[in-house]
Amino acid sequence: MQDAQRGRLVEAVLAAAGPQRLRDLFWEHLQGRLVGVANHRLANHGLQRLLDHAPCDVVGAVLEELGPALRQPLARGHPGVLTALTGACRRHPPLQPRALRRVLEAFDCWEPPERRQGCVGLLAALRPWGGGDKEQGAEPEPSLGTVTLPGSLLLQHLLHFGDPGPVLGALAALPPAALAALALSPPGSRVWDALLASPAVPPPRPPPPPAQAQGPLPVARLPPQRQPRPRRHLGLLLAPRPRRHRRRAGPPAPGAAAGPPRARRRAAAAPPPAPAPAVAAGGLTASEFPPPGVERRRGRSLEEHEYKELLEDYQP
Repeated sequence: MQDAQRGRLVEAVLAAAGPQRLRDLFWEHLQGRLVGVANHRLANHGLQRLLDHAPCDVVGAVLEELGPALRQPLARGHPGVLTALTGACRRHPPLQPRALRRVLEAFDCWEPPERRQGCVGLLAALRPWGGGDKEQGAEPEPSLGTVTLPGSLLLQHLLHFGDPGPVLGALAALPPAALAALALSPPGSRVWDALLASPAVPPPRPPPPPAQAQGPLPVARLPPQRQPRPRRHLGLLLAPRPRRHRRRAGPPAPGAAAGPPRARRRAAAAPPPAPAPAVAAGGLTASEFPPPGVERRRGRSLEEHEYKELLEDYQP
């Protein structure tokens, strides 16, 4: 594994191989050689691709063989081996408790238990406790240094475990200023996202339902002048109004008054006219009496015999 191009070809083959092919490749070529492969500058990338797609039994075998020696690839600058192994154990919950212990042991913060409160700063900076020197007796203070990208990925995988108790306790022990710095850091903000999405963090409680009121609820009534008008149905508003067809006036009946319909209605409603005066003999009406040249006395009408006398005198 001295050629980078061949190393990338091996990575592509491992990414495309199925679970059974990966089992055969591991048991035939990699078992018993994982420490040397993890410390190699090119072969460790192939091991990471294997862990990304390996089934549960292969990941368990890798954890069993490589777990006690995880400090070596970390010291050689290959933190991707830790993040790949932790991500593989995230997919397989039965391996999570053992993986959490092995990762904390690689940073010398598993024993004594008091060191676990400062594991967040160590994991984020990829820096073992005391710089890898086990002889130092001073316990680390819970603090936060530089947050690296591989350290952020490692914390995100651990927070998605079913029981990330030590990591949650270390986050709770950080001072408020360190928590604010973690949220403001670009890789550290991803740790906050993983914390909020962690299965160990309970979801927010829904708001309590409103209290049930005793008795009927009061009905709000508007003043009379503000009462809303009843709404008409939209179909009634949009329907066309029926047109009123007027009857066309036909020819007037015999003896009816001529003219427009209104004039005929008025003529029908008027009282009947007075009877026409009788026509006297000789073609003269009674209104023409007395004949010309005959004087009538004011205030007195002519008697019947006087009319007869006048008619006899008026005959031509």
